[in-house]
Amino acid sequence: VEGGSGDEPDVVRFSTRRSPSPIEHELLIEVGINHLLARQGLPVIHSCAFELGGASVLGLGESFSGKTTVSIAAMRAGGRVASDDLVLAVPDGNEPLSLLPVRSYGWLRGRTREIVPRELQDKMLENQENGQPRWVLNREDGGESFVERVVPGIVWIQSVDRRLRESRIEPVDQGQVFAALIRGSSPIYFSRHCSEIRGKLIPVFRALCEQCRGFRVRLGRRLLEDPVGEMERLVEASR
Repeated sequence: VEGGSGDEPDVVRFSTRRSPSPIEHELLIEVGINHLLARQGLPVIHSCAFELGGASVLGLGESFSGKTTVSIAAMRAGGRVASDDLVLAVPDGNEPLSLLPVRSYGWLRGRTREIVPRELQDKMLENQENGQPRWVLNREDGGESFVERVVPGIVWIQSVDRRLRESRIEPVDQGQVFAALIRGSSPIYFSRHCSEIRGKLIPVFRALCEQCRGFRVRLGRRLLEDPVGEMERLVEASR
């Protein structure tokens, strides 16, 4: 990454010893778009977002923290999903922030496909990642199971704990939510190298912290065994 005007990175270079792979090309495009959006104060956040039982949830977490599983479980429980992986946070004047989906599909791994609503089972497309099976669920095939915008009132900081049978949830403070939002975006934008971007994104994340209640959620095995009951219990505990 090389600097452009000021201290902010403007150029991404690949090694000259080999040609970029298709995945690297895709990542380059994604990094470039995220950078342009961040410069406008519009952060892309690695998260899921859904509505269920009158609650709107932003789920933060690293890869394999259960974002897709939670999203599909929310669908199974009658909710609607904005995204299972990436959202764009959009300020709207004095109105609460909205979350918009970034991708037109969702990826499913392993046992998550077992809890997909029956009406969507035959609409999943089989694919592979590193030789392992994955399934694609396109938004256009999901009908009312997807929603185009979520105004979050709850933030879950998610992780998976397979030692637990029942998922656990506990409240966290705004500082923990703010730190999780930074980890879920691009931490470099909050470093000294990106002072202009940092100045635009910090107010957005502060606004999200103020409009949302924060919870740490450790997902147990029962989420796959009883997705409807477990999701309803977690959402109720978030109120």
